[in-house]
Amino acid sequence: MKKININIFRILILGLFSVSQLICASSFSRDRLSEACIDYIVDSYDSGSEVYLLTSISNQAFEEDDVIAKVSLEKGTNYSGSCLLEFYTDEILLKRLEVLYKVKLYKLVSVAAKGLQKGTCIQSSDISKLKVDISLYDENELIHEEYITGKKLTKSISRGTILLTSLFDSGNSIVRGDRVPVEVQSGAVRIRAYGNALNDARAGESVKIKVQERILQGIASDEGSVVIK
Repeated sequence: MKKININIFRILILGLFSVSQLICASSFSRDRLSEACIDYIVDSYDSGSEVYLLTSISNQAFEEDDVIAKVSLEKGTNYSGSCLLEFYTDEILLKRLEVLYKVKLYKLVSVAAKGLQKGTCIQSSDISKLKVDISLYDENELIHEEYITGKKLTKSISRGTILLTSLFDSGNSIVRGDRVPVEVQSGAVRIRAYGNALNDARAGESVKIKVQERILQGIASDEGSVVIK
């Protein structure tokens, strides 16, 4: 697993020490350590994330002065992993703690505004929005609203059902290895290029594209191109 972004922080014990003594703090409360881990994890994910620590952190005390704590993050999956707490003095590692975590990320997704029958071609009036925890779904399962209209359901669904790609006709508009047109949109600016698809994708699904030496991510269109906004 790839270790990313190391953040060094000092934990202050308010009301117990003077400013000069704070610099040499050698005890760390479990609440402050937990807060530091959560803050660091949240910064590594999208806004709206909720972080849950799966490992209990205890108070930490050291005989040595001037102890600092380093936090680093190891992502196991998209929404889980471990946060490492390392305690140092004079660059000597005193102790290491591994704190497991999981993340819930709530976003608005498209759902059925009413019960719909198999074979229904979706119209805009059939779509509603609901905030759900998207960490429960594969990224490619969630279809963007602009690509839903006109698609035909392969099964009947009830009101409130999340409109996943598996509910629609399965023909891929992009196949891994295809050389496909890429359009980058930024305001009124449109940049067009070509790249190689790194995964299969149906219209509305996320697709990674290699353009020259860069890996970009966009959305597959009905026409077989990739749109990046």
